[in-house]
Amino acid sequence: MRQANGHPATAATPARPHGYTVVELVVVMSLVAILAASVLPKFTSATGMRDQAWHDEVLAAARMARSTATSHRRVVCLSFSGSSVSLTIDHLNPGTGCTTSVSSPTGSAVFASSDNSTGTTTVTQGGASYGGALYFQPDGRVTTDYAGTSTGQWTIVVAGTDSILIDGVTGYAR
Repeated sequence: MRQANGHPATAATPARPHGYTVVELVVVMSLVAILAASVLPKFTSATGMRDQAWHDEVLAAARMARSTATSHRRVVCLSFSGSSVSLTIDHLNPGTGCTTSVSSPTGSAVFASSDNSTGTTTVTQGGASYGGALYFQPDGRVTTDYAGTSTGQWTIVVAGTDSILIDGVTGYAR
């Protein structure tokens, strides 16, 4: 029996090797490397945007604390816990402590929270770490205690962004 091309048919035709050549593998790996080099900076900038968003939320919380304290004539406490910021207000005037949550713009008791698990936020006063709440007084001052006896300067450092400065005498956050 003959094949269509006129050659005699053989019982066993040699098997063609399967797989990829070295050249094909190198080309594919080069394309993957080029794509990775163009995509990775996008992920890095997304983390930077999350850090900046967290910075802006912390700054907004500090400004909200000052404006709420002066408009309601009550002490407002700004507290940091992990990756969240909470505002509480004294429900009485004169009162004894910040006991009522100030709702966030979304209605949550937590005013702001960070989506970036690697971001760090530290509060310092005079270069030393400060772990307590900031007390925004009805006259606009920021103090270390509810009674309003000790003002200071605070720096809130959000990793990857500019520091937030809070002036204890005026309560202004920038």
